[in-house]
Amino acid sequence: MTIRRSDARGGSAAPREPSDVIDFFLRWREFREIATTLENNQGLSAKEREVTRWLVAVMDRISARDVQ
Repeated sequence: MTIRRSDARGGSAAPREPSDVIDFFLRWREFREIATTLENNQGLSAKEREVTRWLVAVMDRISARDVQ
């Protein structure tokens, strides 16, 4: 599944794939909006929405101190 977001010109642009878990953490602000949109997507199953909620909850709790 490709996740798309609107770019500044109103089109869609896929975010650049994170290279590793640290890159994902460092770019979490970029990915968080996408993840929270998916949380409410009725096209996903209840389990998929729940896992997405867990992802957001876990990532919001990780700090720079945790990845040093």
